[in-house]
Amino acid sequence: PPRSTPKPSSAASDVYKRQVFTEIKNLRLAQEYSEKALRLNPNSSETLSNLGNIFFANKNYAKAINVYEKSLIIDPSNSKALMNLSLCYKELQDLDEAYKRAKMAIELDPANSQFQNCMGLIFKDYNDINKAILFFKRSLSLDAMNFEAMTNVADAYKSTNNFSKALDHYQRAIEINPKFCKAYRNFSITLRAIGKLY
Repeated sequence: PPRSTPKPSSAASDVYKRQVFTEIKNLRLAQEYSEKALRLNPNSSETLSNLGNIFFANKNYAKAINVYEKSLIIDPSNSKALMNLSLCYKELQDLDEAYKRAKMAIELDPANSQFQNCMGLIFKDYNDINKAILFFKRSLSLDAMNFEAMTNVADAYKSTNNFSKALDHYQRAIEINPKFCKAYRNFSITLRAIGKLY
């Protein structure tokens, strides 16, 4: 099923419809080619993982989980499949299973900045902000240019009303990636929360 997204103003409606259609069409085509590749080589963990990514992008988490699990039967050391499996469980709010899979992925690849960032998101969903911050900082220690982790640690600081640290980290995220909308938006929300933006 296509992703549900908010409808824009009528002025941008045609462009928006074309973008959504193209995205859906590309995902369907990607799924078709991945399935063809699997018919040629059904024991390819990498191809199964790619198909799982397509189901994940379509928000079909049950199918994605099934495919990632098959991928892991073929290659239990596929850390990316483990982390993507973790993210599926996170989206389904099964945080215990998400944590379990993320921990396994990190044990296989502890130097992966994105894995540390994802574990931080899981702890944030657990509402354990201190552990979330710890993992976001680990992510940044592995890759100081990880603007998503920088924004996530800022969000965590904002949730504890530590606005000065939040603003500092949002600003750094913007410096790393000046096109990252979420950092600008949350920077603005934080300024408004402390009464510096009207």
